[in-house]
Amino acid sequence: MSTTDIAVIGEAYRFNGVRTADELFDALCGKKVLKTRIKAPNIFDQSASYVPYRSMLDDIQLFDAEAFGIDSEGAAILDPQIRILLECAWECLESAGWSVSENTPRNISVFTTASLSSYLLNNLLNNAEALSKHSHIELLDRNDRNVISSMISKIFGLHGESMSVQNGSTSFLQCVCLACDSIISGRCNAAIAGGASVCVPQKAGYVYHEGGPLSGTGKNNVFGNDCDGLIPASGAGMFLLKRLDDALADNDNILAVIKGYSCGYAADRKGRKELIHDAYRAADVAPTDISYAEITGTGIMAKDIEEIRCLSEVFTEEGAAGSSCCLGSVSANTGYAGEASGIAAMGKLVHMLRNRVLIPQAEYTIPFDGFPYDGAFYINDSAEAVEKAEGCMCLNHVSEYGNNIHIILAEAPETDTETEVQDNGYVLLSADSKVSLMALRDQYIRAIELDPDMNAADIAYTTQISRSQYRFRACIKAGDIKELHSGLQDIDIKEFSDCPYYQPDENADIEELIDKWNEGYNIDWSAYYKNRKHGRKIRLPLYQFDRKQFWYEAAEPGAASVVSFEKSTESSDPPAEKTAKTLYERPDLFTEYVAPESEIEQELCAIWSDHLGIRNVGVNDNFMELGGNSIIGTQILNRIQQKYPIDIQISTFIKMPTVAQQAEFIDEELEKIINGMDSDFSFM
Repeated sequence: MSTTDIAVIGEAYRFNGVRTADELFDALCGKKVLKTRIKAPNIFDQSASYVPYRSMLDDIQLFDAEAFGIDSEGAAILDPQIRILLECAWECLESAGWSVSENTPRNISVFTTASLSSYLLNNLLNNAEALSKHSHIELLDRNDRNVISSMISKIFGLHGESMSVQNGSTSFLQCVCLACDSIISGRCNAAIAGGASVCVPQKAGYVYHEGGPLSGTGKNNVFGNDCDGLIPASGAGMFLLKRLDDALADNDNILAVIKGYSCGYAADRKGRKELIHDAYRAADVAPTDISYAEITGTGIMAKDIEEIRCLSEVFTEEGAAGSSCCLGSVSANTGYAGEASGIAAMGKLVHMLRNRVLIPQAEYTIPFDGFPYDGAFYINDSAEAVEKAEGCMCLNHVSEYGNNIHIILAEAPETDTETEVQDNGYVLLSADSKVSLMALRDQYIRAIELDPDMNAADIAYTTQISRSQYRFRACIKAGDIKELHSGLQDIDIKEFSDCPYYQPDENADIEELIDKWNEGYNIDWSAYYKNRKHGRKIRLPLYQFDRKQFWYEAAEPGAASVVSFEKSTESSDPPAEKTAKTLYERPDLFTEYVAPESEIEQELCAIWSDHLGIRNVGVNDNFMELGGNSIIGTQILNRIQQKYPIDIQISTFIKMPTVAQQAEFIDEELEKIINGMDSDFSFM
């Protein structure tokens, strides 16, 4: 065991139809492609270029604002990526057996990445209700991806480094490397690495353009002759890392071990090979020890072949030729997730090592002509057991801009699985609402039914030492797992308005502490167990959020703004008041007023009028003369792109400063799409 080995001890995931680690593992083992078919807008009904698929997340408009101490209006303008990463941080800490509010090791660094907020651009800046109640500065602040790490640190009381990373598709994996650096250097005791990429609106396909990065068939075939790119994807996830020897000393539940890594820019194959060699030198591992290699998998044949060839040369130079290392890419399951790329890949490796299986490759048909095996690789088409007792796997990622990352992971070391005490039979369930508590109870019942060999003493110890204590509570006394399963069927829920802190002395009795807990006290369980034998921290169901809807819809031109709040019946917040936007008369211009005639001109004039605050906008009126600026221009562009499937850059907008010019351009571009012609613009 090296002093630089890093343990992976916590995890959280969000992908299409996936909310837990088990769901991700099951989906990958079943070769499931995580995508949704989306009905085409009317304009695309006759267009062969429209691809009706996207890998999307469910219910991004829902959020448990109360659990994070965020008011309803603050939640409504909060970027869904931030909401999701706050939930992931909670689940990541809990999955590691750490309470999110008490007794959590404080010196934890946070490194996160996220995509540019499309919720801000497409919804908030196009909603008169949001604009009337909030300044642009406030809206920008609540959707700034650069403050996510600091927000997580503040809410969870983490006092380590808080950094944002923005570097294209390698961003998340760079977060992992920075987290490892922070731990190894001693700047923190543990570190969180997380990322999110969530597109708003979610229910939208895209237009295919030959030679582009997106698939024309709606498939994610990354190894076949017919590969043509990937589908766009939303996704998120997070990992909690800790020095391996510390994790072993603290009896943490170790999922896998990061042995070594390298990260940097390389312009050619020689540079990329040297970066990969650096990772193996740091890990003190040889390519001959690698049983599986996960690659980027862009679905673009030339790029994927180049990445495989580079890896193959490294492996053969190190004597791994003929070792039959398995090769794969999770991109075939998830699609292209932007800044969140690498999350599913790392989760895949963690659980292959944990379960000692090689997950089969999804969407695999016939390999590339001239596939660069060189005797080093093969592709697995069916699940199979890993024979090596101590296997290693590697994750390689190459971004579109030349950033390269190589991470080597190994199995967690075997530890003593014997439970030291069997007589602590008090399982404590707690939540911030009755709805959350009942949902948590249901998850425990399901977990026991899936694994009836679970140890009741371990469950009791984990719920006491590793879960936060809230005002809604239920205590179940059980001597064994069958008794616990029976007791969970009908629980007695208690509610408390005040939960004072209680620290037991060294002579405290478990029965006394349970009585205190049932009276509403928050017990310092770590003090109680300091010098006592106890069970093990094990994987248990995570907190069940009581999500409600907090969402601003993007308003259609000329329509009323829509804001949706689903509030708790206990909330005393007053209902939101709607404010009508004042429209002023058109100023005196040198240009004579000309009314819009075509349908497109009428739509554009309505959009301009809404954002400029001026009624009767003429088709020949100049945007700047009407008081326009870059912020208003961005808002108008977003509204145009919601209405029409085209991408007008701000530079193009400035060159066409009148409604008449923009309407002519849009009409020409729509004609190209309908006729199936290529365009110089990117449509999504």
